[in-house]
Amino acid sequence: MRKYTLLWILIASVTLWNVIEVISFKVEIPDNTAVLKEVCDLLVPAKVTAGNVFSDHRIEITPEGIIVKDARPGETVMIRFTSRGIFKRQSIKLIKCLASEEDSDLDGYPDSLELNEEDSENFRNWFIWIAISTFLNQDKHPSSWPENEIDCSGFIRYCTREALRKHTPQWINESNYVGPVFSDVKKYNYPNIPLVKRSIFRVTPPPYNGSEDFAWFASARVLAKCSMRFVTKDVREALPGDIMLFFHPHDWEYPYHLMIYLGNLGFTEDEGWILYHTGPIGEGTGELRRVRYKELETFDPSWTPRSSNEYFLGFFRFNFLF
Repeated sequence: MRKYTLLWILIASVTLWNVIEVISFKVEIPDNTAVLKEVCDLLVPAKVTAGNVFSDHRIEITPEGIIVKDARPGETVMIRFTSRGIFKRQSIKLIKCLASEEDSDLDGYPDSLELNEEDSENFRNWFIWIAISTFLNQDKHPSSWPENEIDCSGFIRYCTREALRKHTPQWINESNYVGPVFSDVKKYNYPNIPLVKRSIFRVTPPPYNGSEDFAWFASARVLAKCSMRFVTKDVREALPGDIMLFFHPHDWEYPYHLMIYLGNLGFTEDEGWILYHTGPIGEGTGELRRVRYKELETFDPSWTPRSSNEYFLGFFRFNFLF
């Protein structure tokens, strides 16, 4: 009898302890929003009593609260709290990491859209090699490059959007990508871009006034004027992934033309290569062409990428790049 009495006491004690844990469970988070410019470790002031903490992000519990590792502008972080013991209670908090709309350099792209040096390098690598891969697979037109946008600026827009994606095995398979694999842009990924979602290209001149300044489509002229900045006319000061801009006023239908400067790709000691879409030729849609920088100089004086050529407006760079 004594044995059973002790067993019931033990069961009662355990049950009481679990009930107390459930009753004591409490979560206090005074503010569930934060405004971010960069990827950062975000401190969420929180007081948790008799509970465990889980999240869809890496987290660290400190006396000051919960540190969410690598929180990104524009995303929502889920934090789940559960009571201890057998009888579970649960509380889920959503922390909204709002993207800052501050445009400190007045270039039209809010700080939360601008990439740091590492992300800019990753973007350039993907941008260049997506362009090269598309050139090498011209017989396999990618589904994410709309048929009605097959021209020089459409090629730039396509490579930009694809460079900002997460490059999963599924993406590589569906895009027929052939080339090296790099780290993805960390700050955000297309099509979930802070503030503007799918619309990464400006269609009005800076400064930033709101998401209505951006669109999914922008012509060659508008891309250069609103989304890019002039860098140089000297190839020695250009970076791989910069955009070469030409203006031929006698071509009334397509006066502006864009080309991607590839650089030497680590294979040559000269200025390297250029890749571009010709735009429509006759009744056809045109084609992608890859030429050496020095070959472009000898092709036609009006296409010479030198400061002495009035038709060459220079090398341009997206404003969201470092």
